Amino acid sequence: MKKQQLIDIYSEHISNYDKELNRRKRQRNLITLFKLLSFAGILYTFYLFVSATNTEMLYLSIGLLATFIVLTIIDTRVVSYINMLKALIRCNKTEINYLYNDFTDLDRGDKYIDATHNYTSDLDIFGEESVFQAINRTVTYRGADKLAGFLSNPSVTAEQIKERQDAIAELSEDLEWRHMFCATGMVNKVSEFDDDVIDRWQDNRDISDSPLIKYMLYLFNILTPIVLAGVIFSFVSIHIFIFLFLLQLFITVLFLRRVNRLHRELDGFVKSVGNYYNLIKLINNRSFTTGLLKQIKAKLFREDNTLNAFYQLKRLLGAFDQRGNVLVAFLFNGLFMRDIHTMLRLNKWKARYLDKINNWIEQVSSIDSLISMANYRYNHPEFSVPDISDNAIIKAESLGHPLLRNDEMVTNDFGVESVNNIFIVTGANMAGKSTFLRAVGVNMVLALSGNVVCSGKFEFKPISIFSSMRTTDNLAKGRSYFHAELLRLKQLINEAEKGQPLFVILDEMLKGTNSKDKLNGSVKFLKRILELPISGLVATHDLAIGKLNNEYPDNFINVCFEIEHVDDNIIYDYKLKPGVSKTMNASILMDKMGLL
Repeated sequence: MKKQQLIDIYSEHISNYDKELNRRKRQRNLITLFKLLSFAGILYTFYLFVSATNTEMLYLSIGLLATFIVLTIIDTRVVSYINMLKALIRCNKTEINYLYNDFTDLDRGDKYIDATHNYTSDLDIFGEESVFQAINRTVTYRGADKLAGFLSNPSVTAEQIKERQDAIAELSEDLEWRHMFCATGMVNKVSEFDDDVIDRWQDNRDISDSPLIKYMLYLFNILTPIVLAGVIFSFVSIHIFIFLFLLQLFITVLFLRRVNRLHRELDGFVKSVGNYYNLIKLINNRSFTTGLLKQIKAKLFREDNTLNAFYQLKRLLGAFDQRGNVLVAFLFNGLFMRDIHTMLRLNKWKARYLDKINNWIEQVSSIDSLISMANYRYNHPEFSVPDISDNAIIKAESLGHPLLRNDEMVTNDFGVESVNNIFIVTGANMAGKSTFLRAVGVNMVLALSGNVVCSGKFEFKPISIFSSMRTTDNLAKGRSYFHAELLRLKQLINEAEKGQPLFVILDEMLKGTNSKDKLNGSVKFLKRILELPISGLVATHDLAIGKLNNEYPDNFINVCFEIEHVDDNIIYDYKLKPGVSKTMNASILMDKMGLL
């Protein structure tokens, strides 16, 4: 499948959803009209009943009220469906924009940027036009955290990587379900909350803890329907019912400040947790075949009451939100003090389910992160699924950088056979050294995290990664550029001394010192790392470093990017070649820019 075919698929979905959206909007307009007529009828018939004590008008008023409530329920469902259709359209538009290399609407993952991390800053894992931005479609904040964790702390065990690859493969084949999950998360927005809020919530006491309140509720809830029945059958005065209605309303108002305060304190948390219900419902209704997905689902539904628990919380959330409707609040608080009942139900929910919340959120977030990676795989059918190898560190055919446009990408074959194989990469300025280093590093990260890679064929051995490409000074801490470079290399040594194999990517070591010192220091450092379980790539302009191949032919391998001078023009082919570079271009470039 090619890019244009994917765009056509997404465009067709948008067209279908758009037609259904217009139909639902017309349906809602009709429902709104009938609601207005019903409401006007309620007011008019109730007025006639009160003014003329006409029992038939009371029956008609009650019937119109029932009609209004039914229409409100239907309207709520239609609005939910309209919002879902809008979200589905957004999902498809987002993917079309992505395929046109427009990342504007995608989260950059700036909060995960860490300049001290072993490789994420150098390899553009987070930030503008980053790997995270290309992959991330998560709709839960912990799902985004998990995805960021897969990219910044990828697995180095073959079993975990294979499990993740299988799960991503299964999800990538179900576009509609993935988009339904994402659209559901957009409509029922899951906001971030501190884990400590669970403990604080558990400690909160609310008005429903009082036995007096409970007894009062039960008494009035029994008395109100009896009095109402008496009014209907004309053996109780309407004035008694009105008095009882106003009394319950008055009692509710007495607790209004406390109810509002508790509502404000819990609103964000209830909304965040309650909105997981629809996502859990989607997971519950889908069967999975691969091991990891079945395992996640089993953990999520270990308790038979998981879906019921979130359904109850969803209803509680709805009850809270309906307090904003003046008519609903007036009627239901006057009839049976609904606000106080809501607090009582919430308290029961906390006692039964609160300690299970973290596990439920963890499992939904795992599915959420896997869906993003499945979406990435679907959007890149030209990419390959990496094979886990017991032999070579990396063996790639037609390797390119996944963030480059296809028409700008030049691919190369590349392989590292074993630990202590260090490739010295030389070449002129702008010849492709840094891009190649990042292409290798980014694809290694993608492979380790379970994603597809930008390569025709890709084999790799699970291994940790370390890079040093964008070292910066820190004047506030009194740290010079050279000092920062040394600290970074020290960090590399500390990682390697832990004993686990390390794949390193170094771009122009010791730039912060003079050329002679730089060459001597670089050579000594490269000899030093031969004592450690390190393999990788070292890009440099110091051609003399290539002489290490003469001294250590089994360890240091020279490769280069050459350029060609044709008259006053420079031709770049960005193809990796064996040996040390023989052509340079700094003075030519400076002359062409009028600097010489």
